[in-house]
Amino acid sequence: MDVEELLAEQIAYYRARAPEYDDWWERRDRYYQGPEFFEWWRAEIDSVARWFKGLAPLGAVLEIAAGTGNITRLLAPHADSVLALDSSTETLEINAVKTAGMSVEYVAADIFAWESDRRFDTVAFGFWLSHVPEARFEQYWGKVARWLVPGGRAVFVDNRPPDGDWFERRTGNTDAVYDSSRGTSQRTLRDGHSFDIVKVFWEPDVLEHRLRTLGWQAQVGRTSGAFIHGVATLGHSISE
Repeated sequence: MDVEELLAEQIAYYRARAPEYDDWWERRDRYYQGPEFFEWWRAEIDSVARWFKGLAPLGAVLEIAAGTGNITRLLAPHADSVLALDSSTETLEINAVKTAGMSVEYVAADIFAWESDRRFDTVAFGFWLSHVPEARFEQYWGKVARWLVPGGRAVFVDNRPPDGDWFERRTGNTDAVYDSSRGTSQRTLRDGHSFDIVKVFWEPDVLEHRLRTLGWQAQVGRTSGAFIHGVATLGHSISE
């Protein structure tokens, strides 16, 4: 399967998964792994929420791969406006319900094909960078650069690699089978239908170095276990 085919299957997967995606986020049904894991998971999400709050104000935000709105809800209270972009109309419909009354606009489009003359103070993406294939990494960050105003920021959160504390805490079944050699994951829906998608995990120091080669300055950190989060700016140190 080439990159185009893999990305097409990834889009199909998230469209099909829309009704059950939040089972993963909320750790319910087949993703429920007991009260101890649930409390730990909620603490991880709370940590991400506090991190986003610490970035305020966000100004005009473009959220890439906005999905069912879990990250949109964390961004919108600290933003002047949010443009929520996703390839799945199904997930955006759920997003719109969650973010009703907030200053959010919704656009359904392939992220790699979408173009806009609009510029944003913040380009945000949650649990998306790991779905960008290495072959599209440079192209993707080039698009992010074009969408930012001068001095704007890219901010993101994603999964940590499935090892260490995060991996050891998982006690139940998983819908994912990772192939690190290919940078892919086979995902199985509740109905048994399986899809291959991109899944490239990043360690903070490796990602910071990779972004420096493209002209970005990034600070990438971790929560206590499940997630990484980062801020990247073009051409100058974040602390300057």
